[in-house]
Amino acid sequence: MGFRYRRSVQVIPGLRLNFSKSGIGYSVGMRGARISHSPTGRVTRSVGIPGTGMYYVTTRGSGGRRRSANQSTAHSRATAAPIETLQQQIAHPGPWSPPSAGLFASSEERQLVRAWRDNDTHTLIALAGLPGVSRVLACVMSMLKLAGMDATPLLPAFESLFHDNVDINGDRLLRKCASGLALTIGVCDGVSASLPAGKQALGLAYAEILQAGERYADALSILDMLTAAPVITLSKVDILSLTQAWDQVLTLTESAQADDDIGIALLVHRARAFRAQRLPDAALETLKEINLRSVDPDAKVQILLERAQAHELAGQHAAARKDAQSVLVLHADNPVARALAEPTA
Repeated sequence: MGFRYRRSVQVIPGLRLNFSKSGIGYSVGMRGARISHSPTGRVTRSVGIPGTGMYYVTTRGSGGRRRSANQSTAHSRATAAPIETLQQQIAHPGPWSPPSAGLFASSEERQLVRAWRDNDTHTLIALAGLPGVSRVLACVMSMLKLAGMDATPLLPAFESLFHDNVDINGDRLLRKCASGLALTIGVCDGVSASLPAGKQALGLAYAEILQAGERYADALSILDMLTAAPVITLSKVDILSLTQAWDQVLTLTESAQADDDIGIALLVHRARAFRAQRLPDAALETLKEINLRSVDPDAKVQILLERAQAHELAGQHAAARKDAQSVLVLHADNPVARALAEPTA
């Protein structure tokens, strides 16, 4: 799992908190006069005449180094945006951190922030599995800490959230601390989706973990609880292909179009279902809808391999060998392509 993040919050008029990969900074002032304090200790003061492009900017770094710049040309007008905005653009995407617990924060919230700061993933996972006010945010934070690693320790937390029918999207702490956070979740080979932190993202992640554990029926039941969307359909189709439920695959992919990575993946599954039902001509017609020039190499391998197998099933051995050889150019150790590329006796 991965994530993307960008967030700037106005606390009161004139005071804005800026969250970046380095931490939390703030800026104070109004249009034409502003002081910004970055998470690294750098202080930037800018004074100018709004609308003219004229700004005088001084910056003092955390080590005491000072710089100044007087911008008055027409070209500088395009770069005279507030310094904190430029810093956010440079920092995006970057790691996320929860806001500091406020004066009236609950003990659970304080424990959550402390566990994040201390990289205490064990405590975050434990809080995610407890029926407290921090369970939803703790689950999201645990996902971030487990990015790229085995996420099965989160299964009890996911089960607790979904089987207790927790209002994930309405969770107070989630809306307070992670309203600008997105989670990127892998769905199948070469395809991932970036979703706002909420029920849809957590449900998809839960289903993918269940699928990895071959709990296919449980995964499908969770996906049925989510809002219909192409990425949810793809996750279902991927599971149905694994279980060889080809009729259901064909039903769910009837309206698929090669408009994006998800649509292309759905069409490949549709072609596979036709081939599994020994309908190679239908499989080849489905794959014709995909423009190979518009896909990345990983997706191209899957499409060519599927097309090669459909050609072979149709008795078009020369076409099958040609596609298989194209796969070997991109993926030299693919065993299926290597077998198909061998000339027939």
